[in-house]
Amino acid sequence: SNTVELHYSFTDNEHRIDAFVQNRCEHELLSLMKELTKYFEIEFSIETELTKAGGIRKNYKLKPNNLTKKDKKQIDIAVRTAICTALITSFVINPLSIPATKIISNLMDKILEDKELAEIEKEKAREESKSLKLDNIKKQQEIESNAQLKISRSNFYEILNDYDRLDFVEFSEEDEQKNKIIVYQKIPQTDFDKYIIQQDTLEDEIIENAMVAIVSPVLSKNIKNI
Repeated sequence: SNTVELHYSFTDNEHRIDAFVQNRCEHELLSLMKELTKYFEIEFSIETELTKAGGIRKNYKLKPNNLTKKDKKQIDIAVRTAICTALITSFVINPLSIPATKIISNLMDKILEDKELAEIEKEKAREESKSLKLDNIKKQQEIESNAQLKISRSNFYEILNDYDRLDFVEFSEEDEQKNKIIVYQKIPQTDFDKYIIQQDTLEDEIIENAMVAIVSPVLSKNIKNI
C-alpha cells in the first residue's frame, strides 16, 4: 500500500463539510504523517488525489523522492513505503491508551503473520524493519516520546469532536491500482475522547540552551539598516 484514505461520514448523509474544519483537521493529519515519515530515512512527498463517491473521502499518497542510486540499491522502496503507510494509519486509529511501542510491535507482527502475503514479501518486510530499527526498543521509545505525534493526533480528533454533523471517520489503505488493502474499523465521534489529550497528560520537555526568537510583524516591517 502507498495511500491512506480518510473517509468522513455524516449523520444527515449529506456530502458536505465546513471547509475550515476540514482544512484544520487535515493540517494536523498531514503534520502527523510528515513527522512519522522522518523515521524512514528517505524523503516522502505526500500528494492528494481525486476523492470518491460516498461521504467525503480524501486520499493521501506517499511518494518517495530525491532518492540516490545508493538508496535504490540498498532498500526496497515499495516495501518501505508500505510499512510507512501502515504505521501512519495504525498510529492515527489507535487511542492514547495504546503506546507507540505496542502499535509498532503489533503492526510488524500483523505484516509477518499475514497469510495472503508471500514469504518473499514477508522477508523483505523483515529486512526493512531491521534496517529501520523498528524492531529496536530504543527506536520504538524514540517514537513513543515524540510529543508532536500525540499532539497532532489529539488535535485532529478534537477539531472534529466539535463538529456536530459528523458521525464517524474511517481509514483505509490502498495500493497503486486503488485496490483497498485494509479497511479499518470506523471510529465514531462518541469515541473521540479516547484520542484527545487532556490537560497535564504530556510531560514537560526541558531543552537546555534553547534559542528563542520573538519577531513582531509590525517591528520587522519597520526595521531599517543603519
